[in-house]
Amino acid sequence: MPAGYLTQARYNIMEVTTMGKLDALWEYHQAERQLDALDAKLRSTPARQKLNKLHSFLSEQQAQIANLQKQMEARKNRRPVGFTTNPTEE
Repeated sequence: MPAGYLTQARYNIMEVTTMGKLDALWEYHQAERQLDALDAKLRSTPARQKLNKLHSFLSEQQAQIANLQKQMEARKNRRPVGFTTNPTEE
């Protein structure tokens, strides 16, 4: 068996393996593209748009509540001048 024959055989095996990997990669890429298309279609449905608006509204309301709670805490901790909590301190 000539030495060049083994080299050619190894090359053929590598080529088949590489082509198999490229085919698998191509199929994966196609599946990813289909998933992206379905994802875009889902995001454009009226129900999803309504969900996004409601989620945004809810987030805004939660931020406002947190802000009001901070303001209430700040006012609670603030005492008027001359005000004492213990009447015997005067």
